[in-house]
Amino acid sequence: MSQYTRRASRGRKILTVAAAGTMLAVSVGAGGSSAFASKSKVPSADGLSSAAKAQSFTDGKYVVVMAQKPAATYRGGVSGFARTAPTGGRTFDSTTAASRDYIGSLKQQQDRLAGAVGANPLYNYTTALNGFAASLSGEQASELSRRSDVLAVVKSRLAKPDVTPTADFLGLTGKNGVWKDLGGKDSSTGAGKGTIIGVVDSGINSDSKSFAATGGKVPGQWTGICQKSDDSDFAANFNCNDKLIGGRYYNEGYGPVFNGEFRSPEDFGGHGSHTASTAAGNSGVNARIKGDSYGTITGMAPAARVASYKVCWEEKAPDEGGCSTLDSVAAIDDAVKDGVDAINFSISGSDANPIDPVEIAFLNAADAGVFVAASAGNSGPTPSTVNHPSPWLTTVAATTHELIESTVKLGNGDSYVGASSAVNDVPSSPLVSSYEIASDESDGGVADAKLCFPDSLDPAEADGKIVICDRGTNARVEKSDVVKAAGGVGMLLINVPGGPDDTSAELHAVPTVHLRSEYSVPIHKYADTAAKPTASIDAGNNAGSTTPTPPALSGFSSRGPSLAADGDLLKPDIAAPGSDVLAAVAPENNKGRDFDFYSGTSMSSPHIAGLALLFKQRFPTWSPMDIKSAMMTTAVDLTDTKDPFDQGAGFVAPRKFFNPGLSFDSDIDDWLSYLAGQGITYGNGKPLSKDPEKASNMNTPSIAVNKLAGKETVVRKVTNVSNKKSTYTMTDTGLSGVKISASPSQFSIAPGKTQKITLTLKRTDAKFGKYAKGRIFFKDGTHSVRIPIVVNPTALQAPPEVTPQVSAEGSDPFFIKTKAGFDGTVKARVKGLVEGDDTEGTATGPNTGDLVPDDPKNFRQDLKVTDATTLVRVQILPDDSTDDLDLFITDDADDSIVAASATGRADEIITTRELPPGDYTVHVVAYSVADGTDASFTLRDFVVEGDEGNLTADPPQRQVETGETYSWKFTPDNTIDDTAPYLGMVNFRGMGKTLARTVVSLNE
Repeated sequence: MSQYTRRASRGRKILTVAAAGTMLAVSVGAGGSSAFASKSKVPSADGLSSAAKAQSFTDGKYVVVMAQKPAATYRGGVSGFARTAPTGGRTFDSTTAASRDYIGSLKQQQDRLAGAVGANPLYNYTTALNGFAASLSGEQASELSRRSDVLAVVKSRLAKPDVTPTADFLGLTGKNGVWKDLGGKDSSTGAGKGTIIGVVDSGINSDSKSFAATGGKVPGQWTGICQKSDDSDFAANFNCNDKLIGGRYYNEGYGPVFNGEFRSPEDFGGHGSHTASTAAGNSGVNARIKGDSYGTITGMAPAARVASYKVCWEEKAPDEGGCSTLDSVAAIDDAVKDGVDAINFSISGSDANPIDPVEIAFLNAADAGVFVAASAGNSGPTPSTVNHPSPWLTTVAATTHELIESTVKLGNGDSYVGASSAVNDVPSSPLVSSYEIASDESDGGVADAKLCFPDSLDPAEADGKIVICDRGTNARVEKSDVVKAAGGVGMLLINVPGGPDDTSAELHAVPTVHLRSEYSVPIHKYADTAAKPTASIDAGNNAGSTTPTPPALSGFSSRGPSLAADGDLLKPDIAAPGSDVLAAVAPENNKGRDFDFYSGTSMSSPHIAGLALLFKQRFPTWSPMDIKSAMMTTAVDLTDTKDPFDQGAGFVAPRKFFNPGLSFDSDIDDWLSYLAGQGITYGNGKPLSKDPEKASNMNTPSIAVNKLAGKETVVRKVTNVSNKKSTYTMTDTGLSGVKISASPSQFSIAPGKTQKITLTLKRTDAKFGKYAKGRIFFKDGTHSVRIPIVVNPTALQAPPEVTPQVSAEGSDPFFIKTKAGFDGTVKARVKGLVEGDDTEGTATGPNTGDLVPDDPKNFRQDLKVTDATTLVRVQILPDDSTDDLDLFITDDADDSIVAASATGRADEIITTRELPPGDYTVHVVAYSVADGTDASFTLRDFVVEGDEGNLTADPPQRQVETGETYSWKFTPDNTIDDTAPYLGMVNFRGMGKTLARTVVSLNE
């Protein structure tokens, strides 16, 4: 599957690991150290959290984000500099005198700031972001983070691409197709004419027919360049024309590339060519692969112009390579400056961090009128894995769009249908399980043969046979290479029970059928027990298929609920084709092919980016959020799921989306209010906005409310984007156990006018802790404006953690506020307070390998967990905050890691509840040491068991009513030392169980 997954620039990133119980590790999301301060806590499954500590920095490459507005969003206010932000739906113009002057001023400020700490900028960001990238020491980064003119200092990391023609399936073609009213499918004058897409990816194959010259005109807004190759390899040459109008490449953040990759905007890996041709490739390109024609392919906006921004790099090893944050931000900055209308970003991203530099760059890009589509991620079906949580971009899930299947017929008469791009039949041939023909020369023996690893099969036993290979570990297409090399004539690739169960019709070295796990036992049993087992492959025949009719959710597509905004923002936004998408690639890394089938949310995202260009052509003044709203409110359900956490608003429906009726628009003021509502401030503590707003009130065409305690209101504003006055009435469906009402429930609205709607959600009998899901409709007889809604009722809202202080006089009370979701009795039960135990220690670095439990370089300390233990916290208090220390807890029974906090910080912390009773070891590892080889620190641990009698609740219990808020008073007694740290927990109980927990961290 096509995907680049983000990882820390130092080579790996562990945010949290928990093998038992529930664990938290303090971090700054996925982005490493950051100068943003946040009042919000790190989420966990049971609501526990650890308070954010002062930020620490280690040596490395950083993005320094400055507080002053970048050119794309600067609206004036600085003496001597006129407005540079675009108006009236226009794109940013970098060629005006005002833009040149302001950009020059920003660059001078950045250079002065970098020079003040002795740094040299690798990149200057002036358009989508105001800031610079630089290699900084921990001290330099820390000094910059404390400045009032700095918004954030964020360490770089690597990311990776998330990887019947879809245009036909989406209804773009034909006499009633969307393209008909946009000039048709002509690559010069048709759909997408006058628009530009910037593809931030692995480059573009400039020799591909999908990007051949069309004879059309380059839009006048374009100010970009066609960067020449710096590579001696002739194949690296990148050639622009009137279709592929520009290209740049970036590797200052990534660093040196391996000898073989193209040091130019030219694509080597193939991912960028695939996404670009899907979004805006030429019309009617004949996709021939090794002599076989797979029909013609066309991009969503065939007359749009394309610009390549290469930030992703391949390495010799297939799992290496990636895309640096520094480079991605530079590419986004240039793309906005160059005049693109849309950006496709099929690269993984943060799943929770609202201040990721890429996400912030996209915030400013969107405010400048640039539509941004991003892939949701390929970590499905696991819940809460969706990437790119920002409301100002469109996060895209993946679906099927066509059943590309073949049939396997066994010698016993049984038939099985699976995914297959095979074009040639395989007649009845001997069938064998790969583990039965393991090569004696293979070190891995039967285990390697089972997965069809290279050189694991005995050619004498595989020759002329159809070989059964199990899915897992190595690439699926590599398995068929192994089968072919051993003399096999076909392959049955079978999913392993308990593992991922999606299937893909990839191009294999031998005819292959990819089958679901339910077929594993009967097929293997037949192959292993029949006297002379045989099988045949009937290519293209899927009679009797049980695969859900498209569009169905792709098994790999990442799911919600989103970890961002405490679950009060719904992601993904929308779904589009992402399984077995045929598009252009680069032959160098694709076995000589010019076209290939790829699967991933990387493939779904460019469908949405390309479709957005059709809006730009038809409605040039619409904002990116107007376009996003139109797509979402006209979407349709998938065939196999209606769950908003799977499909978002649903599958994009182009034949409907030009006439949405109402729009849910938002702008940079709304987005900054949202960030302020998440507790995000500037580095000096100044609020991002004077009007912080809760996430559930973000004006998106979807609603998510986590922890509904009885009743809550959310607000939306809709604008009439039709050409006539209409009267709308609100209705809803689904949402079992939750009553929803609107004020007003009916309203008349003239073209261009906006109506505020207050929605009240009230639990009736919905189950606590289980999401109720449904849809809200606003109907006027012509339009049916649909938005998804998810609500998670809770019996009691309580803060995950409080951090009171006790004065020298002692007995200072503090308060915890709760909100009830039921009528009844709530009791406050105290655990602790216990004083922290401090131990001084040292660890020797650098130590960058995997944890070795008995490694003498590491500091180790015993930890005992008993039946009475209710809460454990261990934390590092570093002597030097610029060290990079990692923290682990292992089970002494088997040395397995049960909890970890291993970010780029020194002050790691783990808070875990309900570890099984037993003996454990705490490990401190010096990943890197700023000065010398030994890192010194204090390890602080708390083991909370029962009530220590030193914290009193007043009242200890009370009657509560649904929807009411209550303040509980807690008073430490005079045995508490005001200079010592303490930890405890308050369990709020009712209905015979614990309803909520609040950790009490005293004097920390």
